[in-house]
Amino acid sequence: MRNKKIILSFLFLLMILAVCVIGFPKDRTVESIWTGLFIKIDGSDDDWTDGALNFEKKVKVDYMFKNDAKGFFILFIFKDLKYLSSIDTTGLTTWLNTEGKKKKKYGVSFKTERLTADQLISNLEKQQGPLPESKKKQIKSSPNYLFFQSDIIDRKGNILTADALKEGIEAPVFKFKYQKEKAIYEFRIPFKAFDSLFSDQRIEPGKVIKVGFEWGGMTKEMKKAMMRQAGSASASTTRLNIGDNPADTRSAVGKSSGSRVRGPQKYLFWVDVKLAQDRR
Repeated sequence: MRNKKIILSFLFLLMILAVCVIGFPKDRTVESIWTGLFIKIDGSDDDWTDGALNFEKKVKVDYMFKNDAKGFFILFIFKDLKYLSSIDTTGLTTWLNTEGKKKKKYGVSFKTERLTADQLISNLEKQQGPLPESKKKQIKSSPNYLFFQSDIIDRKGNILTADALKEGIEAPVFKFKYQKEKAIYEFRIPFKAFDSLFSDQRIEPGKVIKVGFEWGGMTKEMKKAMMRQAGSASASTTRLNIGDNPADTRSAVGKSSGSRVRGPQKYLFWVDVKLAQDRR
């Protein structure tokens, strides 16, 4: 009888474990679509009507992947603008991991910057070399520009762009636009930009890679500004004289200085991507 109870208990435990395993399935693999056509990176979804969108319900984002032999393309659509958080300041980082892990290793930081004409010329010359005087004159015809900056980074945020893009390797690019109640982002990431970083497991058609999308939160500058603001507010806090009881005064100050200011929300999610191969 005792042995029968032990066997039944053991079987019951196995059933519980089976349910737990079923309840936590493996990450779904998203299929990239092979494209032999030119995709213009302009912040529009006009070139993405030939496939089904994937949906990340936690942040109300539609997304899709395409690739050719040279690199992959991403369409990323915010359907609810509240989830943009501080993306205008912090940008959006696309993390790549060839080991199948949800672990930040290398990625591309996509940010927009407001630049003067002289700053834009300086940035372009760092990327392309000296510009013709006619091109500089054309740029200087407008005082300010919105510059779409793409930098290859490591997990600590160190910029590796100069080392990764040697010998004329194409740089990652992106654009975005707002359309009614949504924001459309488009990205292009060349495979060769990561050849020197993933030398043992290069990104190429047919492989599965983990891609992470991260945005929001605060930059170092935003954190410093908040600290200064908090310090200033603390210094300007005056004690309230509540009767003649010192304990009452300390209590009032504690409630005043104990309030915390929350920063903007930070978001991160990962997806497995199966890069397509040319089947022709």
